[in-house]
Amino acid sequence: MTDQRQPMNIEQQADLIGYLIGGTTMRDGRTARETIMTLSARDVADLRHIEARLRRMAPYEGQIKSIVTRGRNG
Repeated sequence: MTDQRQPMNIEQQADLIGYLIGGTTMRDGRTARETIMTLSARDVADLRHIEARLRRMAPYEGQIKSIVTRGRNG
């Protein structure tokens, strides 16, 4: 069975990464030296989508930065 969900938007991608990072943070806020995580099949599928999207965007990184910077300054 294939995953037919819509691609995650940027905010959802950030939420997933935040969730994963949260699993590596100790109660006092420090980052753990090592972490063992259990990822669901859905988490892995989402990470694969993020990877593919970033690889497609990578050749345009300079242009994207320019657009974002321009939007921030004006």
